[in-house]
Amino acid sequence: MQIVKYLILNLAILLSLSLSAQTQGEDIMSEQEWEEEVGYRLKDFIDELNQLTNAGNLRIRISEANIESGAYTRMLSQKLRLMNNQLQSIEFRWNAFTQSEQAVIANNDELMALMAQAQQLKQAVADTIEAQQKKCDAINDFVNAERLILSQDSVYKKLYKKAQNLSMVQKLAPQLEKVKGEEQALFEKIQISYDKSKVAATTVPVLSKRAAVLDERFYKIKTLSEKIQAMEYKPFLQRIKDYLLGFACVAIILMFISTFSAKMKAAKQAREMLKKQKDLFNKNNGNDYPTI
Repeated sequence: MQIVKYLILNLAILLSLSLSAQTQGEDIMSEQEWEEEVGYRLKDFIDELNQLTNAGNLRIRISEANIESGAYTRMLSQKLRLMNNQLQSIEFRWNAFTQSEQAVIANNDELMALMAQAQQLKQAVADTIEAQQKKCDAINDFVNAERLILSQDSVYKKLYKKAQNLSMVQKLAPQLEKVKGEEQALFEKIQISYDKSKVAATTVPVLSKRAAVLDERFYKIKTLSEKIQAMEYKPFLQRIKDYLLGFACVAIILMFISTFSAKMKAAKQAREMLKKQKDLFNKNNGNDYPTI
């Protein structure tokens, strides 16, 4: 009886060991299969990023023609927003997946390589979107500055004339200061827009020609702004003195320029005469050979 019990006990132990070994084998197979599944998921992310890059095709050359069209910048902005939303969706799912499977990926070199490849693609797409968005913002800043600055000629002529008329009468000094305040607030907006246009022209070089025109118009406005801010009431006699003094200064400068120009012309003529005499002297000496 005891022998039978002993045999049954040994048989149970053997069956238990066999089942345990079989279970461990199944666990090992499940781990391998899961690593393969993780690899498939990583490849899916890579394919999705490649499709996003190909579908986006954001490396568009910006020319003067498409800058003139406001529809172009609107189309580009809309495309950028769509791509950015898609990238954010991928980024959210990517972070959730890689964090949950961090241990599995870290223990497999092939999975680590796939993860690095996906990271590079994500960064490339993000960099492309950022670069194109920067150009798009620059174009909008420049166009807005151009629209503002080029529309100020008549405005500043009116402000200058109004300030000049107010400066003629001492009692109108408070109104003159009010006009100065309005002009100063306006010029601050123009200055901010102009500064943005300078940055935009650096970001998008094709804007350089239009930027040169904008520079000229801006400095005209700046000159008028300085004149308006310098205006103040002066008695009539003082205005005459200032006018005559300014006229005298201009006359002196013109006289100086005329004198300098005459001296330069005389010096040039003297050099030419000296050169002719030297050439003639060399020619005569060249024909004077000794004879026997």
